[in-house]
Amino acid sequence: MKAAVKWILGLLIVGAVLAGASVEATRYFAPPKIEVATILSRNGEFVIETHTRGTLRAVNSAMMVAPNVGGTLMITELAHSGESVKKGDVAMSFDREDMQNNVDAAKSRVEEAEQTIRKANADAAIKRHEDQVDLMKAQFAVRRAELDVSKNETVSAIDAQKNILTLEAAKKKLSQLQEDISARKTSDAADLAVNEEKLNKAKFDQTQAETRLHQLDVKAPMDGLLSLRTNRMAAGGMWYPDLPDFGIGDQVNGGNPVIDVVDNTNLEMSAQITETDRGNLKEGQPVTIHLDALPDIVIEGKVKSLGGINARDWDASPNKTFEGVFELTPGPNGNDPRLRPGLSGEVVVTTEKAPNVVFLPQQAVIEKEGRKWVYLAQGGSNFQRVEVQTGRRSESQVEITKGLNGGERVALADPEERSAAAKKKANPLASSPGGK
Repeated sequence: MKAAVKWILGLLIVGAVLAGASVEATRYFAPPKIEVATILSRNGEFVIETHTRGTLRAVNSAMMVAPNVGGTLMITELAHSGESVKKGDVAMSFDREDMQNNVDAAKSRVEEAEQTIRKANADAAIKRHEDQVDLMKAQFAVRRAELDVSKNETVSAIDAQKNILTLEAAKKKLSQLQEDISARKTSDAADLAVNEEKLNKAKFDQTQAETRLHQLDVKAPMDGLLSLRTNRMAAGGMWYPDLPDFGIGDQVNGGNPVIDVVDNTNLEMSAQITETDRGNLKEGQPVTIHLDALPDIVIEGKVKSLGGINARDWDASPNKTFEGVFELTPGPNGNDPRLRPGLSGEVVVTTEKAPNVVFLPQQAVIEKEGRKWVYLAQGGSNFQRVEVQTGRRSESQVEITKGLNGGERVALADPEERSAAAKKKANPLASSPGGK
């Protein structure tokens, strides 16, 4: 009896072991279930788009520079970036002490020159009066000597000779006096001309000094928003990252730009276009702009111009790029008061639209054996491989010219590769020597 019980227990244990092995074998060798995302192929308008990123900039802008008044200037007043100004508003001022001293010195030189001219004119007037008196005396002496000579017939020969000599001396003195007066007039006129030239020079220096003094208050040349420039002099004229903007107390050389005034009512988007995308773009193509800082608005526009000369982007990849400029369409969004130069965002250029086209996401088309395939969902984990031909491409979609009609559910990945990977994971013996 006991032997029979032991025999039955042994059979039960063997059966349990065999059942467990069967379950494990089923788990390792049964076809694993896979999950592959699918999507419906579409038949409709196929839109080819080019995406890039750009920055808003003003169509009209002007630089405000430190005045060229000689030497280095110190900023004493400065408006803030983003501040709105009107044409003629003072946006920055520079230290006035040196220029005010120049104006005061120039005024003193003008006053000194004027005083010199007044004194010279007064001295000349006094001398002219003395000359007139001396001239009258000399003329009277000549006249009196002539009268004495006219009486020579009634006087002795000696007295007659004296009268003649006296007349000749009087005439000679008169003639010399007239020459001296004429020469003095010429000299006085020359001295006056020199003094007047000195006065004119002093007045010119005063006007120039006053002009330079006024130039220390730099006024906005147009309506717009202010944007302070980076102060490269903070690093001795060298370029370093994170340099500060200009501020009060900074030293500026004459002619250096300090502020940009931009017209924020007329903006455009500037972006770099890759060499491959450049051939797909044309002026006038529609664009949509999505700004990072204003995600609630979509701005419509069009391609305004495309750069004809490429340039390398030295700060990024060595790929050649072209500048693309995109015009903003006037409207509620294109004229949104929140728009500012410097805002960045994505630019989407619609390069082509084609109706009645079958298309799929590009990852749904699998290339194998030099041919292109899609996998049609057949229910569950079953898929049917169908060869297709492709046409135009956008950044994410591809046109199917043959093999699909639209509306088919297609795998977004290769189910055969997914199945093989799942089997390998479920049965690690398959990758070992002798594995199946």
